[in-house]
Amino acid sequence: MPPSSFEVLMQNTFGLISGAFNSIGGMFILFFETFLKISPLPDEVDFFIFFGIIVWLISFVWRVIRGKQ
Repeated sequence: MPPSSFEVLMQNTFGLISGAFNSIGGMFILFFETFLKISPLPDEVDFFIFFGIIVWLISFVWRVIRGKQ
């Protein structure tokens, strides 16, 4: 059913965006917990490796977005 007003459209849009970020966050948490369980390294080392990968991904996405402007 199409939205009846602009406010309903924006509310639905922000709800979808919020759900997408929620899913991404849940996916990162699942990857991190799985990585901690299967890795033979100490938890501190696993955290720094995973944190480094997240920082690298964010900087990669930032460079891709900035390059397309």
